[in-house]
Amino acid sequence: MNTDIIEVGDSILVRYMGYEPKNVIIDNKLIASDSINISLDEKLFLLEPIVVSRNDFNAEAFFKKKKKNLLLPYFKEYHFNADFEFVVGGQSSKKGNVACHFKNAYVNIDTVGINFSDETDYKDILIRGLKRASEINYLAANIFCHSKYRKRFYCDYKGVENNLDLWEFVIRSSNDMLWNLNKEDEFRCYVYLDNNGIIARIDVHLTSHLESGISYLLETDYVLFDRKLVASETMMKLLPNAINNDTPELLVKINYSDFQER
Repeated sequence: MNTDIIEVGDSILVRYMGYEPKNVIIDNKLIASDSINISLDEKLFLLEPIVVSRNDFNAEAFFKKKKKNLLLPYFKEYHFNADFEFVVGGQSSKKGNVACHFKNAYVNIDTVGINFSDETDYKDILIRGLKRASEINYLAANIFCHSKYRKRFYCDYKGVENNLDLWEFVIRSSNDMLWNLNKEDEFRCYVYLDNNGIIARIDVHLTSHLESGISYLLETDYVLFDRKLVASETMMKLLPNAINNDTPELLVKINYSDFQER
């Protein structure tokens, strides 16, 4: 454990998709330990009563019925700002802001409002993380707004959580995977609809089975801009796999604002 950034009395928040978060208080015993084993409790979903006349309940059909008709992510060219806080490789957190430009499902970072003193600040990995998180926010919303893409997933209705209807989508293995994923990759998404049938949140979890790959967790809240979906807040955690020494672990939280049409 890196005692340069952790002291007795500090706490660590441990989160993993599908499990309840847990706060761990740091004491002398933990600091002296070489490793820590933390057990998480599986998350329980509150299920509303569902009356089904036959044993052929179709979660995808139910999603299509509940989702607002013609709901789409914002696909036109536009500008936006993003305030962010990030931690790279267990170092101290830093804050900053960026001006961004969205066009054709790609995000360009125009300016970065933060000073990087040396190479250890990991500017490149931060820029890639900001860019990729913002692009996945669009791509994920686009997938679950269109039935032709949802057909690539196994679909399961999970009930109600925090007054939002929740579905779990797990990608089907195929020779033509979305986003150039590998057939062995685990790609799991949790999609939340509000009472108006609008996507309020999407949690994305990619587990890469390539030793040199990168796994990530992305949790995003959405709002409407010109009656289309845009991300309002996101948390992304990049987790490099076994022999990937080029990419450090990255945690970045982003708040989006000032959406403006081109």
